[in-house]
Amino acid sequence: MREISQFGMNLNTGVSVSVETQGEAKPSWSSTTTSVVEKLDRILSQTIVNDDKVIEMVERVKNQLIELQNIANNLKSTNERENVWLEEVKEVCNYTQSVATNFILGKERWSKMGWLKKVVYLPVNYASENQFKKKMKYIRTQIEDALHRSFTFGVGGQERMGDNKQTTIFPVEIIPEVISVGIEFVLYVYIPDNVNQALLFFNALIPVALNLVVKSGRGEENSNKERRRIAISKLVARILIYSFINYMLIIIVSQFLPVRVALLFQLIIPFYDVIVWIVKLWRSLNKNLKCTQRYLALMHAFLNDTTESVTLNERQKVWVGQVRAVTQNGQSLIAFPTPTAGCLSRRIMFPKDIECLLKEILNISHRKTIYGIDAANIQQQKLVPAAPPPPPVASSSTSSYRRVTGLKHKVLSIRGEKELMDALFVDAGEMEGELDGRSRIWVQQMRDISNEIASVLNDYNAKLEHELILKYFFKCKTRSIIRKKIDDILNKIEDASRRRKAYGMVQFQTRAADTSSSTTVQILRGRTQLPLVAKESRVIGFDDEAHVLMAQLLSDEKRRCITWIVGIGGTGKTTLAKLIFEDKTVADHFECQVWVSSCKPAQRLLQQIANQITPDSSFSSSSDVLQTLAHKKYLIVIDGIEETSKVILDTLLSKAIPDMSTGSRLLLTTRKTNLAHQYAADTTFVHPLQLLDDETSWVLFTRHLKVDSPLEEELVKVGREIMMKCGGLPSQILKMSCLLSDATLTLEEWSSVLGRQQFNEDQKQSWSETLKTINTDLPLYLRRCLSYLGLFPSEFGIPVRRLVVLWVAESLVHHAAEQEQDQEPPEHVAERYLTELIDRNLIQIAKRKHNGKVKTCRLPYALRQFWWTKANESIFLKPDPATYSNSDPKNSIIRWVTDHLNTNHICYDHIHGDADSTRNDSASLRTYYKDVRSFLSFDAREGSKPGQEIGNFMKVSILADCFLLLRVLDLERVYKPKLPKTIARLSQLRYLGLRWTYLESLPSFISKLLKLQTLDLKHTYIHTLPTSIWEMELRHLFLSETFHSRFPPQQKDRFSLIRFLLPQRRDNFLQDLQTLWGLFVDEETPVKNGLDTLVNITKLGLACQQMSLEQEAMTKQLDTVADWIAKLEQLQSLRLKSRDEKGKPWILCLKSFRNNVNLTDMYLLGKLSSSSILSQFPNSLVELTLSHSKLEKDPMQLLKELSNLQTLCLLADSYVGQTMHCQAQKFPQLHVLKLWVLQQLEEWIIEPGALPCLRQLEIRSCSQLKMLPYGLMNVNTLLELKLTNMQEEINVDAHKYNNILPNCQVVIN
Repeated sequence: MREISQFGMNLNTGVSVSVETQGEAKPSWSSTTTSVVEKLDRILSQTIVNDDKVIEMVERVKNQLIELQNIANNLKSTNERENVWLEEVKEVCNYTQSVATNFILGKERWSKMGWLKKVVYLPVNYASENQFKKKMKYIRTQIEDALHRSFTFGVGGQERMGDNKQTTIFPVEIIPEVISVGIEFVLYVYIPDNVNQALLFFNALIPVALNLVVKSGRGEENSNKERRRIAISKLVARILIYSFINYMLIIIVSQFLPVRVALLFQLIIPFYDVIVWIVKLWRSLNKNLKCTQRYLALMHAFLNDTTESVTLNERQKVWVGQVRAVTQNGQSLIAFPTPTAGCLSRRIMFPKDIECLLKEILNISHRKTIYGIDAANIQQQKLVPAAPPPPPVASSSTSSYRRVTGLKHKVLSIRGEKELMDALFVDAGEMEGELDGRSRIWVQQMRDISNEIASVLNDYNAKLEHELILKYFFKCKTRSIIRKKIDDILNKIEDASRRRKAYGMVQFQTRAADTSSSTTVQILRGRTQLPLVAKESRVIGFDDEAHVLMAQLLSDEKRRCITWIVGIGGTGKTTLAKLIFEDKTVADHFECQVWVSSCKPAQRLLQQIANQITPDSSFSSSSDVLQTLAHKKYLIVIDGIEETSKVILDTLLSKAIPDMSTGSRLLLTTRKTNLAHQYAADTTFVHPLQLLDDETSWVLFTRHLKVDSPLEEELVKVGREIMMKCGGLPSQILKMSCLLSDATLTLEEWSSVLGRQQFNEDQKQSWSETLKTINTDLPLYLRRCLSYLGLFPSEFGIPVRRLVVLWVAESLVHHAAEQEQDQEPPEHVAERYLTELIDRNLIQIAKRKHNGKVKTCRLPYALRQFWWTKANESIFLKPDPATYSNSDPKNSIIRWVTDHLNTNHICYDHIHGDADSTRNDSASLRTYYKDVRSFLSFDAREGSKPGQEIGNFMKVSILADCFLLLRVLDLERVYKPKLPKTIARLSQLRYLGLRWTYLESLPSFISKLLKLQTLDLKHTYIHTLPTSIWEMELRHLFLSETFHSRFPPQQKDRFSLIRFLLPQRRDNFLQDLQTLWGLFVDEETPVKNGLDTLVNITKLGLACQQMSLEQEAMTKQLDTVADWIAKLEQLQSLRLKSRDEKGKPWILCLKSFRNNVNLTDMYLLGKLSSSSILSQFPNSLVELTLSHSKLEKDPMQLLKELSNLQTLCLLADSYVGQTMHCQAQKFPQLHVLKLWVLQQLEEWIIEPGALPCLRQLEIRSCSQLKMLPYGLMNVNTLLELKLTNMQEEINVDAHKYNNILPNCQVVIN
């Protein structure tokens, strides 16, 4: 039996979740429990047994049954885990009742016997009592297990204290005996008959010494030096004594028998131990298997009760993920039938696997105690009917049970501890300023332990993880050192857990738990945000926002809806609300409109509303006015809601003006994002106002700039720099336009604005409230992601595709555990983080794509100046001197190194300085760079010097044991960096960015970077990938399409005959690949049974080209590609090109898109075999580009049912017909339409009501088109009409649109 640690003070974060109940009827087995307790009382009261130990055991069982009954009676809900647990308790009670009943009946029969018969049946009576004792011991174990499971998985919603015991696990170590048998067998075979005495003594010494050393070493880890010295002395004496006795026995036996026969006697004892171990292990199977099945059933029910809608803290998320992983592993193990015959190894290893699995389950339970995880509050919101766990597929490589033992199991264990520690630090960060001194010290102690774990894991990864089995076996010293370090770490974790309970730490109540809600608000966001501004726009940048908000206000919903406009001060909330309030369409829609500013107290606000409704005060009181208003369709705008206005708003919504379902609306503006979410409901909408992008900022600036002459190029450059430093804040942009309107148009005058003290003061004042909310309202995980943007240069537009994968590589994204089957990919979580930070006005969009999506972003200048440079220490825990200062490295830990070519940075001299000075000082380099996690270079200078300097620096640093923890190596735009071979030592590398480096070949060391997640080779000269690419765990692979980057064929397993001796190999290392972009496909590319096994791809870009004169082979290849695409259910973006041997567009094979339900973006270049395939395109398409498709049927008719299509590009020869017809009410979401090089197009017809949302139209090189369609005049939403290389008459015709469509800008090239 193993003691369970006291479940004392917990660092739990209670998550209050409502649960639907099904009544509180008492369970049917309640009477059974009462009956069992009565029978046990009878056994105790009538002195049926006299053994004190048995009496004590019966009393304990009775008390535990009463405790079980109390827990069951106090259950407030009957969710699935409670039903499973009650069934288990019922089974235990029934078994206990049968045992007690049979024992009482036996004793009653015994009491009625005569004395002679009692003498005869005395052995039977003794055996009966002994059997009863064993069964009661088993029952006590089962009850303790049930109590322990109720605590672990929150059955009954309570945390249980007490001295509980877990399941007995049979922990017999058989390795010494097995080795002894092997040694004796070898000696028996190879020792000659005329062996000398020394060899015989050696034969007697080895097995004895091995056995005693291993057995005596258990439990000595925590002994002090003196006790260990005494133990070693005793051990040596025992070895010598037992070896001498063993040697004398061999000598004596050898006098009568040959030496070989005498040596056989040496095999008896260890061989006997092996047999006994196997028998005991097999006998323990039933109990361990039963216990494991109960745990798995309850864990499965627990996971069913846990839904994504429940708000969990980070520790709960990680722990639930670990429970899910163990459950899936266990279910795949017990899915196999219990072996009863056949393979001996299977009959031995199955009980051992069950034992290991049970230990892992109990370890998960113990972690819950250490880290104070509250499972009682992890509940579902609706009752889910119990369902049996799905049977795993035994043949699946991903679901089959994988045995992990020895050192690898210990490493896996501390990795789990590290995950929970990281989650603990996140939860602690949520309570900055709220923790007391004891808790801060304890968290810091856990942080120190976490750093030790990271160091040990790094040693293991670098020295042992990827070694072959033979090399791994001979590294005994390394394994011993790492094992000792892990044992020390586990002991420190236990000590920290005991200290936490002994000193009564406070509970961590995170903000996530505080703000949890069963409902959420609906975010109002435009379907697309094009980088266009209406020519006659009243308010620059608000066209899309006004359209989205008005659509909601004018909807047919009868219930009263609340719409919030959220943004920091200066984003234009009030201006936008006025724009909508004064719109004629809005005014005509509502019977009554009211505009008020938020004020206190509530009665004053209500009086203001009443006064605007009835200025003549004909009503006796404001309440009468508001009651009358409630029966009308009204629009009330309240500007400037603060957190202190919550009571006022509650009064307005619930009492003063009740909802009478008249279709009324409330439009509220606030700076507080959290305030809007406090009124979460299905009729609550939030529209976040984002900072303006660079282009919109410039348009706003120039529209309000009062100058007499066009700006010169140099002034434009300075002006754009000023706009960049305004951070996209409209109030700052307008202030700058007003200021510079009064200034002279000189470069010196404009440049001086940036250096003025007043500019910095204005910036600080405008962003002051935002700077405060970052540390008070922004969760720690978002603060860490936000701070990462500060590593980039201030004016640098950070590509979103780059930022997202960097966040993932840096482990800044906290998502569902990796073991979860239906987890959300971390990239999707990172994109959500980015969107939230943009909505909170903490990240500025620098540039948008042509479809309106975010292309690049940056940290606003004011946040960089007044927050990032000061907050790095609190965000990243330790300062980063290499990034922004010259701090003493002995007092700080450098995690991130960025090369900005800034001579004031510490790293500048190391990278670009004299190679014979600091760079060759290994001790100095190690002081600075031993803990670096990321290295980003922004050295985009021309020539070979940057690449050589980077290569030399990396080589010297890695040889000095620096950068060994490196996760990110981003060398984008560094010209031909000389990557040293030593980079192969960077076993932790997750991201390798070589885009725009123009490298000509990929170094061979890439095969060693097996943990690489992102490999970016776009815009390089690399055309061949190594075969080791199949053995990597890549998630994103960007290749250079221009230079024919090819995928190598999958290499055959050369070690298939000895695979059982090598580390376990995955069936498909690239199964997690999500992005495969720029791949060149020819006849030799391994698509069939190769690339087509990669079924989780979301972004696929292929350039198919025939390289030989035989068309049949390439035709089959294209057909295989089409089959591959058809089964990509997760595919979101597809770029497919087909060319012949001369590089000209060729046939393009496409098949059913039935499974591509997530496909939103598609680019096709090549001749389509049939026009009808267009009508089969998925309705999910948002952006579609066709080129050289040679369509003979009108594409507008084939594509008219794509209701979600927003961008349509018909490029060169995509349509070879003469007439194109757009019907009314078709393409309801189309915003962008491009017609390029349609040489045969002569007539284009647009019916009234067609293209109702079109904003951008571009027509290029359509030589036969003589005039624009007449129906285009009815498209009032059009903002830009661009004509390039068109007939003169059509250009003349286009000018009249300036008058007909006042918001449309006509551009003719």
